[in-house]
Amino acid sequence: MRSITSRSVAAVAAVAMSTAGLIGLASAAQAAPVSLKFNCSASILTNQEFSFDADIIVPDEVEVGESVDLSFTGSVTAPDTVRGAAYAFLGYRQIGGTADIAATIGADAVELTADVPTAPIPSTSNTPLVLPATGGGSWTASAAGAQDVKISGFTGSLTGVKEDGSTAAIAVTCTAKAPDTVVATVNVVDVPTEEPTEEPTEEPTEEPTEEPTEEPTEEPTEEPTEEPTAEPTPTQQPSPTTSPTPPPATTNPDPIKAVVGVIIGLLKKLACKIFKC
Repeated sequence: MRSITSRSVAAVAAVAMSTAGLIGLASAAQAAPVSLKFNCSASILTNQEFSFDADIIVPDEVEVGESVDLSFTGSVTAPDTVRGAAYAFLGYRQIGGTADIAATIGADAVELTADVPTAPIPSTSNTPLVLPATGGGSWTASAAGAQDVKISGFTGSLTGVKEDGSTAAIAVTCTAKAPDTVVATVNVVDVPTEEPTEEPTEEPTEEPTEEPTEEPTEEPTEEPTEEPTAEPTPTQQPSPTTSPTPPPATTNPDPIKAVVGVIIGLLKKLACKIFKC
C-alpha cells in the first residue's frame, strides 16, 4: 500500500480543477500554502495577476507503470480591476466555469481538469474576487526517481451571469510567472524483477546430477579388465618339454651300444653327485 502526502501550494489560475474517482487521498498531511503567480488575460483585460492557494495531494511513492490520481483544493483570487470590470462594465453578478491546466510530472506532460463553482461577484470597490477551486487528474508513472510536479499555465472557459439571468462567455488565458516552481514530488520506484527466483532453481539441479554419474563409471571398468588378461597368457609355452625329446628319440640299431650308453649316462650322474659337478 502506498502512503499519501500533500503539499500545500499556491498557483495562479482563474479556474479550479474537479475530477471524480480520486483514490486514497483522505489521510494526506497538510502544509502551509505557498503562493504562485500567473499572468492572465481575461476578456477585455490583459496582464492581470491571479493567485491560487491550494493543497496539492499526490501519492508519496508509486511503481513504474502504475496509474495514480492527483488532486487539489484551494481558491482562485483575481485583482480588484478584474472584479470591477466584470461587475460594473460588463454587468455580471456571478461567475464560474471550467479550465484545462497544463502541468508536468517529471518529463511527462499532464492535463488537469478544473472546475470553479459559480460564485457571486462582490459589488464593493477595492475588493478582490475570490473563487473556490477544486480538481485533479490522472498520471501513469513512466520513469523511476523523484518526479517533480510543476504547473506552467491554464486556459479557462468561464461564464458570466447577469442580473437578468442572461449569460456570456469569458475566455481566460494564464501563464505561470515561475513555471519551474515545484508544487509536489512523487517518488517512483522500479517494479521488482523475478530473476532471483529462477536462477537458484536451475543451476544446482543440473551440475551435481551429470558429473558424478558419467566419470566414475567408465574409467575403473576398462583399465583393470584388459591388462591382467593379456600378460599371463604367453607364459604357458612348454620350453623345457621339447628340448630333451631328441636324444631318446634317436634310433640305434645296436642294442649293446644303447645299453652301454645308458650305463655311461648313469655313471656320469653318479660321478656328479659324488664330486658335485
